[in-house]
Amino acid sequence: MNIFRVLTAFFLLCNTAIGASFDVEDPHICKHTLAKYKQSIAQQDSALDGLINAVLLHCQDQHQASIEALSPVLSKPADLSSKQLTYAYILQSVNLNNIADDNSCAAAKLSMAHGMNSNSELLSIRAELNYFSFCNVYDDNTQHALKRLYELNQIAANMDSLSLQLVIHNQLSFVYYMLEQNQLSAEEAEKALALSEQLAADDYLLTLFNLIDAYLDAKELSLAEQRLALYEERLASSQSEFEHYLFHYAKSYLAYLQADYRKVLTVQSQYFEKTDFSSPSFDEKLAILKGLSCWQLAQYECMEQTIKQHFSQYIANDGEQAISRLGLYELLIHWHTYQQDHRSLNKAQQGYFNLANDKLIRQQQAAKVLGVAKLNNEVIRLNSEGVHKQLVAQNQTLQNYRVLIGVIGTLLVIVTLAYLHLRRRVSQQVLRINELK
Repeated sequence: MNIFRVLTAFFLLCNTAIGASFDVEDPHICKHTLAKYKQSIAQQDSALDGLINAVLLHCQDQHQASIEALSPVLSKPADLSSKQLTYAYILQSVNLNNIADDNSCAAAKLSMAHGMNSNSELLSIRAELNYFSFCNVYDDNTQHALKRLYELNQIAANMDSLSLQLVIHNQLSFVYYMLEQNQLSAEEAEKALALSEQLAADDYLLTLFNLIDAYLDAKELSLAEQRLALYEERLASSQSEFEHYLFHYAKSYLAYLQADYRKVLTVQSQYFEKTDFSSPSFDEKLAILKGLSCWQLAQYECMEQTIKQHFSQYIANDGEQAISRLGLYELLIHWHTYQQDHRSLNKAQQGYFNLANDKLIRQQQAAKVLGVAKLNNEVIRLNSEGVHKQLVAQNQTLQNYRVLIGVIGTLLVIVTLAYLHLRRRVSQQVLRINELK
């Protein structure tokens, strides 16, 4: 499997004073929180103060520090409302995912449990989406996961919640990515990007990165290059280290796919070797790209250095069994070939074959799942259209009734006036007859 895509949290924070309650309407948490609180709350008098500090740290890409700030909040959340507690677990699950911590799934499950009692449909859905993001629901349950995501998308549409639809399209893109259906992943990412642009969302660049990554995985290099140029243009106004890191990652990945191996090493030396920022989910892929580029350029010392620095555990006996990337197997095959280590080379080649075969089987299984998912999506769409047609028919019937009542009312008025007029004339004729007598 490739690296994990960037999944962001849509937290909802009002411009409120310290000690006041959180709201669930504003999706621009980072912009508003950073604008209101210039620094962390030094003296924390409540769990809410700790939650605000955790949000500040999260918005500054300090995910480990945000986790540490949230830990005492979650252990003693006495003064948090049910919505705030749900929010806190959502934030914690996102932080844990961003540092590639397996506990993100446990936090997502807790956020889902609290979300059911939060009296907030928006937070409840967001917690459920985190569960889909961080828990392994894409094996036997993939069909049900996709069906539920399409259902949630319809719910979000009925709620007129563009921000929630944005999250769901990002999530659908992620599911297709997990199924290695890169074209479908890109289609959903395009929908998410359009919504992000419309909402002027805080995480626009992260959504744009997911689209670039989908195009790169699909080998759509021209489209990836166009979107990367847009990313670079928008990046000029960003202070986020993570967003700058992602740009250079995508730049390096694109250069590798374009067989510009010297550029890969240049990006490595000019940016990644100088920055203190790192992301476990991406660092391994970057090291693979560097090692393969060294091999392509016959820089074997560079290749050896990269392997020893990042992949020494896989050189040990039976180390290859834990590998989940074909690119890493490819790197090890080249290295063992160069070293003329035929025993290790045979193991790496067998590992590569087994993993490639597993991926092929998963893709075949995914094709069946996607067929069912598309059918479910069509049923939901038709149901939605049926409801819409029913409402239109009801409105038309009501309008017809109104017109009919209006016509009947008008006729009654005319008949009444005619009757009164006729009665008056009859009365006048009777009076004349009486006068003649």
